[in-house]
Amino acid sequence: MGQPEAKFQKKFVDDLKQEGFKCIRVKASGNYNKAYPDYAIFYGPFWAWLEFKRSADAPLRPGQQERVDWAAKASWGSLVYPENAGSVMRVLLGLKKKIDKNGKRGVEWIR
Repeated sequence: MGQPEAKFQKKFVDDLKQEGFKCIRVKASGNYNKAYPDYAIFYGPFWAWLEFKRSADAPLRPGQQERVDWAAKASWGSLVYPENAGSVMRVLLGLKKKIDKNGKRGVEWIR
């Protein structure tokens, strides 16, 4: 089954931090925020929500897919699991490169 979700998630987030992203853990409290993704990621004007799963076939809790889909429309959002981690990281680093090249204006030109 590979590495546990927490270990995989920590390495991915540590790699993002090393690249200059601000990463904030979104924690659920009681029944509040249960469907919010695990991390909010920021770089200049750009933000993303990332929901980590131990594998591509791991079940989602109610509302998680809807939150990630909303983030993807508003800025950027993704489910992240070992099988797609490389492609998610490449996209995020590509967006960072685009921001660095074009300056930290608004996010409308990122897409």
